[in-house]
Amino acid sequence: MALTSSEKYTPEVDFVKASLLKRFIAELIDEIFYIIFALLLLLPMVLYFFLQDGMLEGRSIGKRIMGLRVVDAKTKKACTYSQSVVRNIFMITPIGFLENIVVLFTENHRRLGDMVANTIVIEDTA
Repeated sequence: MALTSSEKYTPEVDFVKASLLKRFIAELIDEIFYIIFALLLLLPMVLYFFLQDGMLEGRSIGKRIMGLRVVDAKTKKACTYSQSVVRNIFMITPIGFLENIVVLFTENHRRLGDMVANTIVIEDTA
């Protein structure tokens, strides 16, 4: 029986104390829903982070807006999903913070991830 806002809790009112097992199971159910909700929110962000340069013919949303494209350094074909994963995985490694500095000092302004994935960012003339 729920108390209304005009009723106040008093120790004299009889109630059945919740069992610890039921409380534990209820909390476990809530945690499962938290995890599912977090995965539904995080999974698309994580997938986009890794696959962004393999989408839209080698153009992430930002690259498309700025007129850039990621291509294979040898074939000049659009970056594949696997190349996108390889080039972007370096951004989450301990050296990831150096990635955007490295482009200043490398030939053709390539990141370490670009070198490993054999990709290059170019102006999109198409």
